[in-house]
Amino acid sequence: MMDRDTLAAEMFGARWLRALAEVGPRARLQRHNMRRQAERSAQLSALRVTGAACVNCRAFKKAPKGLSAGHICEDESDFHGYQTASPDGLCLSWRAE
Repeated sequence: MMDRDTLAAEMFGARWLRALAEVGPRARLQRHNMRRQAERSAQLSALRVTGAACVNCRAFKKAPKGLSAGHICEDESDFHGYQTASPDGLCLSWRAE
């Protein structure tokens, strides 16, 4: 896998170059967010190539009664509430069945 700066440069192009030219805490946070987004995108792409999707994840469950959503992700849901999931979606917490 490429380093995070290279991934961000490929994904964001001119926006990445502008962020590199800026200085200060706001620019540093912007670069960090771009690196993280590029890395996450690369990880999800690698999972998609293997055929991964929410529908074949262990955490993909039918929503409890009274919830309007059809399905939820048990890994992404917490005490704040249920995280809805679509069958063709994908997240980094994907686990094979």
